[in-house]
Amino acid sequence: MFPQELIDRFVDEVALGNLKPSYYVSPDIRNDLQSCSLAARCFRLQSQRHLLAHAEFFIIRGETQSKRVLKLREILEANEGLRQCVIYLTIRLRVTDPLNANDGDAGWKFHDDNLPTVIYMLAELRQLNIYWEHLNVIAWDRLSEGIKTALRNTPSPHLSVLGLHSILISPYDLIDTWKSIKEITLRSVEMNMDEGTSENASQTIPECRLERVNLSGFEFPLHPALQNNRILGGLRHFKVKLFRFCPYGVRQIWNVIHITSKSLESLHIAECFREYIPSSRADRAPCLNN
Repeated sequence: MFPQELIDRFVDEVALGNLKPSYYVSPDIRNDLQSCSLAARCFRLQSQRHLLAHAEFFIIRGETQSKRVLKLREILEANEGLRQCVIYLTIRLRVTDPLNANDGDAGWKFHDDNLPTVIYMLAELRQLNIYWEHLNVIAWDRLSEGIKTALRNTPSPHLSVLGLHSILISPYDLIDTWKSIKEITLRSVEMNMDEGTSENASQTIPECRLERVNLSGFEFPLHPALQNNRILGGLRHFKVKLFRFCPYGVRQIWNVIHITSKSLESLHIAECFREYIPSSRADRAPCLNN
Protein backbone atom coordinates (compact mmCIF):
# COMPACT_ATOMS: atom_id res chain seq x y z
CA MET A 1 0.00 0.00 0.00
CA PHE A 2 1.34 3.44 -0.92
CA PRO A 3 1.72 6.04 1.85
CA GLN A 4 -1.11 8.58 2.06
CA GLU A 5 1.27 11.47 1.31
CA LEU A 6 2.14 9.92 -2.05
CA ILE A 7 -1.52 9.35 -2.92
CA ASP A 8 -2.35 12.94 -2.01
CA ARG A 9 0.51 14.14 -4.21
CA PHE A 10 -0.84 12.08 -7.10
CA VAL A 11 -4.26 13.70 -6.74
CA ASP A 12 -2.59 17.12 -6.55
CA GLU A 13 -0.85 16.40 -9.86
CA VAL A 14 -4.20 15.52 -11.43
CA ALA A 15 -5.60 18.85 -10.22
CA LEU A 16 -2.53 20.69 -11.57
CA GLY A 17 -3.82 19.98 -15.07
CA ASN A 18 -5.96 23.01 -14.33
CA LEU A 19 -4.77 25.94 -16.43
CA LYS A 20 -7.13 28.60 -15.11
CA PRO A 21 -6.40 30.51 -11.87
CA SER A 22 -8.55 31.20 -8.84
CA TYR A 23 -9.32 27.58 -8.01
CA TYR A 24 -11.43 27.13 -11.14
CA VAL A 25 -11.75 23.44 -12.02
CA SER A 26 -12.25 22.76 -15.72
CA PRO A 27 -14.83 20.10 -16.72
CA ASP A 28 -12.13 17.64 -17.82
CA ILE A 29 -10.17 17.98 -14.60
CA ARG A 30 -13.38 17.76 -12.58
CA ASN A 31 -14.21 14.44 -14.26
CA ASP A 32 -10.72 13.15 -13.49
CA LEU A 33 -10.99 14.19 -9.84
CA GLN A 34 -14.42 12.58 -9.55
CA SER A 35 -12.93 9.35 -10.90
CA CYS A 36 -10.13 9.59 -8.34
CA SER A 37 -12.61 10.10 -5.50
CA LEU A 38 -14.41 6.89 -6.51
CA ALA A 39 -11.27 4.82 -7.10
CA ALA A 40 -10.60 4.07 -3.43
CA ARG A 41 -11.23 5.54 -0.01
CA CYS A 42 -7.63 6.74 0.29
CA PHE A 43 -8.15 8.94 -2.80
CA ARG A 44 -11.46 10.42 -1.65
CA LEU A 45 -10.57 13.22 0.79
CA GLN A 46 -7.87 14.90 -1.31
CA SER A 47 -10.04 14.66 -4.43
CA GLN A 48 -12.97 16.24 -2.57
CA ARG A 49 -10.73 19.07 -1.39
CA HIS A 50 -9.96 20.02 -4.97
CA LEU A 51 -13.53 19.51 -6.15
CA LEU A 52 -14.95 21.71 -3.39
CA ALA A 53 -12.26 24.40 -3.51
CA HIS A 54 -14.37 26.56 -5.83
CA ALA A 55 -18.11 26.66 -5.16
CA GLU A 56 -20.19 28.41 -7.82
CA PHE A 57 -23.91 29.09 -7.42
CA PHE A 58 -26.62 30.56 -9.66
CA ILE A 59 -29.27 32.47 -7.73
CA ILE A 60 -32.28 33.10 -9.98
CA ARG A 61 -35.06 35.59 -9.38
CA GLY A 62 -38.26 33.88 -8.29
CA GLU A 63 -36.56 30.66 -7.16
CA THR A 64 -36.00 29.97 -3.48
CA GLN A 65 -33.78 26.90 -3.70
CA SER A 66 -30.77 26.36 -5.91
CA LYS A 67 -30.00 22.68 -6.41
CA ARG A 68 -26.27 23.36 -6.22
CA VAL A 69 -26.59 25.25 -2.94
CA LEU A 70 -28.80 22.54 -1.44
CA LYS A 71 -26.37 19.82 -2.53
CA LEU A 72 -23.38 21.59 -1.00
CA ARG A 73 -25.30 22.17 2.23
CA GLU A 74 -26.06 18.47 2.48
CA ILE A 75 -22.41 17.59 1.84
CA LEU A 76 -21.06 20.04 4.42
CA GLU A 77 -23.61 19.03 7.05
CA ALA A 78 -22.80 15.36 6.54
CA ASN A 79 -19.04 15.90 6.82
CA GLU A 80 -17.86 18.91 8.84
CA GLY A 81 -14.27 18.25 7.82
CA LEU A 82 -15.09 19.27 4.25
CA ARG A 83 -16.14 22.77 5.29
CA GLN A 84 -12.53 23.92 5.28
CA CYS A 85 -12.17 22.86 1.64
CA VAL A 86 -14.28 25.70 0.17
CA ILE A 87 -11.92 28.65 -0.23
CA TYR A 88 -13.38 30.39 -3.30
CA LEU A 89 -17.06 31.27 -3.70
CA THR A 90 -18.81 32.71 -6.76
CA ILE A 91 -22.43 33.86 -6.62
CA ARG A 92 -24.06 34.61 -9.98
CA LEU A 93 -27.33 36.53 -10.00
CA ARG A 94 -29.72 35.87 -12.88
CA VAL A 95 -33.24 36.54 -14.06
CA THR A 96 -35.22 34.36 -16.44
CA ASP A 97 -36.32 37.37 -18.50
CA PRO A 98 -33.33 39.71 -19.06
CA LEU A 99 -35.53 42.30 -20.79
CA ASN A 100 -37.39 42.86 -17.53
CA ALA A 101 -34.42 42.53 -15.20
CA ASN A 102 -35.03 45.95 -13.66
CA ASP A 103 -38.80 46.22 -13.91
CA GLY A 104 -41.01 48.40 -11.77
CA ASP A 105 -41.63 45.74 -9.12
CA ALA A 106 -39.82 47.24 -6.14
CA GLY A 107 -40.45 44.34 -3.82
CA TRP A 108 -38.67 41.38 -5.34
CA LYS A 109 -35.42 40.02 -3.90
CA PHE A 110 -32.86 37.37 -4.73
CA HIS A 111 -33.55 34.73 -2.10
CA ASP A 112 -32.27 31.26 -1.40
CA ASP A 113 -33.32 29.21 1.62
CA ASN A 114 -29.95 27.44 1.94
CA LEU A 115 -27.35 30.00 0.87
CA PRO A 116 -27.05 31.83 4.25
CA THR A 117 -26.54 28.50 6.03
CA VAL A 118 -23.83 27.49 3.56
CA ILE A 119 -22.03 30.83 3.92
CA TYR A 120 -22.01 30.48 7.71
CA MET A 121 -20.23 27.11 7.30
CA LEU A 122 -17.37 28.42 5.14
CA ALA A 123 -14.79 29.06 7.85
CA GLU A 124 -11.82 28.97 5.44
CA LEU A 125 -13.24 31.14 2.66
CA ARG A 126 -10.55 33.33 1.07
CA GLN A 127 -12.11 34.84 -2.03
CA LEU A 128 -15.65 35.91 -2.94
CA ASN A 129 -17.11 37.04 -6.28
CA ILE A 130 -20.64 38.33 -6.87
CA TYR A 131 -21.76 38.70 -10.50
CA TRP A 132 -24.83 40.27 -12.05
CA GLU A 133 -25.03 38.61 -15.47
CA HIS A 134 -27.17 41.10 -17.38
CA LEU A 135 -26.95 44.63 -18.77
CA ASN A 136 -26.91 47.69 -16.51
CA VAL A 137 -26.43 47.19 -12.78
CA ILE A 138 -28.45 45.51 -10.06
CA ALA A 139 -28.96 47.16 -6.69
CA TRP A 140 -27.33 45.59 -3.63
CA ASP A 141 -30.70 45.84 -1.88
CA ARG A 142 -32.09 43.28 -4.35
CA LEU A 143 -30.38 40.61 -2.23
CA SER A 144 -32.52 39.29 0.59
CA GLU A 145 -31.72 40.38 4.13
CA GLY A 146 -30.77 36.79 4.96
CA ILE A 147 -28.09 36.68 2.25
CA LYS A 148 -26.75 40.16 3.06
CA THR A 149 -26.56 39.34 6.78
CA ALA A 150 -24.71 36.10 6.05
CA LEU A 151 -22.20 37.92 3.83
CA ARG A 152 -21.71 40.58 6.52
CA ASN A 153 -21.03 37.90 9.14
CA THR A 154 -18.94 35.47 7.13
CA PRO A 155 -17.05 33.42 9.75
CA SER A 156 -13.82 33.12 7.78
CA PRO A 157 -10.95 35.26 9.12
CA HIS A 158 -9.10 34.59 5.84
CA LEU A 159 -11.54 36.31 3.47
CA SER A 160 -9.35 38.98 1.86
CA VAL A 161 -10.23 39.07 -1.86
CA LEU A 162 -13.52 40.46 -3.19
CA GLY A 163 -14.86 40.89 -6.70
CA LEU A 164 -18.09 42.73 -7.55
CA HIS A 165 -19.47 42.84 -11.08
CA SER A 166 -22.28 45.18 -12.23
CA ILE A 167 -23.53 45.86 -8.70
CA LEU A 168 -24.99 49.15 -7.44
CA ILE A 169 -23.82 49.52 -3.84
CA SER A 170 -23.11 52.31 -1.38
CA PRO A 171 -19.53 52.80 -0.10
CA TYR A 172 -20.76 52.20 3.43
CA ASP A 173 -22.40 48.85 2.56
CA LEU A 174 -19.25 47.81 0.69
CA ILE A 175 -16.82 48.38 3.54
CA ASP A 176 -19.21 47.53 6.39
CA THR A 177 -19.96 44.16 4.80
CA TRP A 178 -16.33 43.21 4.12
CA LYS A 179 -14.08 44.95 6.66
CA SER A 180 -11.23 42.43 6.28
CA ILE A 181 -10.81 42.81 2.52
CA LYS A 182 -7.27 43.50 1.27
CA GLU A 183 -7.82 43.12 -2.48
CA ILE A 184 -10.88 44.34 -4.35
CA THR A 185 -11.95 44.15 -8.00
CA LEU A 186 -14.79 46.38 -9.16
CA ARG A 187 -16.07 45.81 -12.70
CA SER A 188 -18.85 48.04 -14.02
CA VAL A 189 -19.79 48.81 -10.42
CA GLU A 190 -21.73 51.94 -9.49
CA MET A 191 -21.72 53.50 -6.03
CA ASN A 192 -24.45 55.63 -4.53
CA MET A 193 -24.67 57.62 -1.33
CA ASP A 194 -27.71 58.93 0.52
CA GLU A 195 -27.87 62.70 0.28
CA GLY A 196 -28.23 63.08 4.02
CA THR A 197 -24.92 61.33 4.72
CA SER A 198 -22.88 62.40 1.73
CA GLU A 199 -21.13 65.32 3.43
CA ASN A 200 -19.57 63.24 6.22
CA ALA A 201 -19.55 59.93 4.36
CA SER A 202 -15.84 59.19 4.77
CA GLN A 203 -16.12 59.55 8.57
CA THR A 204 -19.03 57.09 8.90
CA ILE A 205 -17.40 54.36 6.79
CA PRO A 206 -15.42 51.80 8.84
CA GLU A 207 -11.66 51.70 8.36
CA CYS A 208 -10.42 49.15 5.82
CA ARG A 209 -6.79 49.01 4.66
CA LEU A 210 -6.86 47.94 1.03
CA GLU A 211 -3.61 46.71 -0.53
CA ARG A 212 -4.69 45.99 -4.11
CA VAL A 213 -7.43 47.67 -6.17
CA ASN A 214 -8.50 46.68 -9.70
CA LEU A 215 -11.09 48.88 -11.40
CA SER A 216 -12.76 48.66 -14.79
CA GLY A 217 -15.87 50.04 -16.46
CA PHE A 218 -17.21 53.02 -18.36
CA GLU A 219 -17.07 55.22 -15.26
CA PHE A 220 -14.55 55.40 -12.43
CA PRO A 221 -16.27 53.22 -9.81
CA LEU A 222 -14.43 54.12 -6.60
CA HIS A 223 -16.59 56.64 -4.74
CA PRO A 224 -14.83 59.79 -3.41
CA ALA A 225 -15.88 58.73 0.11
CA LEU A 226 -13.40 55.82 -0.21
CA GLN A 227 -10.56 57.95 -1.51
CA ASN A 228 -8.79 58.67 1.78
CA ASN A 229 -5.96 57.39 3.94
CA ARG A 230 -8.28 55.29 6.11
CA ILE A 231 -9.09 53.13 3.08
CA LEU A 232 -6.19 53.59 0.65
CA GLY A 233 -3.34 54.56 2.99
CA GLY A 234 -1.63 51.19 2.55
CA LEU A 235 -2.45 50.59 -1.13
CA ARG A 236 0.39 48.84 -2.95
CA HIS A 237 -1.09 47.91 -6.35
CA PHE A 238 -3.51 50.00 -8.41
CA LYS A 239 -4.92 49.02 -11.81
CA VAL A 240 -7.55 50.90 -13.80
CA LYS A 241 -9.16 50.20 -17.17
CA LEU A 242 -11.83 52.68 -18.29
CA PHE A 243 -13.71 51.98 -21.50
CA ARG A 244 -14.19 55.64 -22.27
CA PHE A 245 -12.10 58.69 -21.53
CA CYS A 246 -13.51 61.48 -19.37
CA PRO A 247 -11.92 64.29 -17.32
CA TYR A 248 -13.75 63.18 -14.17
CA GLY A 249 -12.15 59.74 -14.37
CA VAL A 250 -8.70 61.26 -14.83
CA ARG A 251 -9.17 63.47 -11.77
CA GLN A 252 -10.23 60.49 -9.66
CA ILE A 253 -7.25 58.43 -10.83
CA TRP A 254 -4.90 61.28 -9.98
CA ASN A 255 -6.51 61.68 -6.56
CA VAL A 256 -5.92 58.01 -5.73
CA ILE A 257 -2.31 58.23 -6.94
CA HIS A 258 -1.77 61.30 -4.77
CA ILE A 259 -3.19 59.59 -1.67
CA THR A 260 -1.16 56.42 -2.19
CA SER A 261 2.10 58.03 -3.33
CA LYS A 262 4.04 56.77 -0.29
CA SER A 263 2.86 53.15 -0.43
CA LEU A 264 2.18 52.45 -4.13
CA GLU A 265 4.45 49.82 -5.70
CA SER A 266 2.76 49.20 -9.06
CA LEU A 267 0.49 51.34 -11.19
CA HIS A 268 -1.33 50.21 -14.34
CA ILE A 269 -3.36 52.91 -16.07
CA ALA A 270 -2.29 52.65 -19.73
CA GLU A 271 -5.57 50.96 -20.72
CA CYS A 272 -7.39 54.19 -19.85
CA PHE A 273 -5.50 56.09 -22.53
CA ARG A 274 -4.50 53.55 -25.15
CA GLU A 275 -7.20 54.66 -27.60
CA TYR A 276 -6.06 58.27 -27.28
CA ILE A 277 -2.27 57.83 -27.41
CA PRO A 278 -0.56 56.61 -30.62
CA SER A 279 1.03 53.19 -30.09
CA SER A 280 4.45 54.59 -30.96
CA ARG A 281 4.18 57.07 -28.08
CA ALA A 282 2.52 54.65 -25.64
CA ASP A 283 5.51 52.32 -25.98
CA ARG A 284 7.75 55.16 -24.86
CA ALA A 285 5.69 55.78 -21.74
CA PRO A 286 6.29 52.78 -19.47
CA CYS A 287 5.26 54.88 -16.47
CA LEU A 288 1.68 54.28 -17.57
CA ASN A 289 2.12 50.58 -16.93
CA ASN A 290 4.54 50.38 -14.00
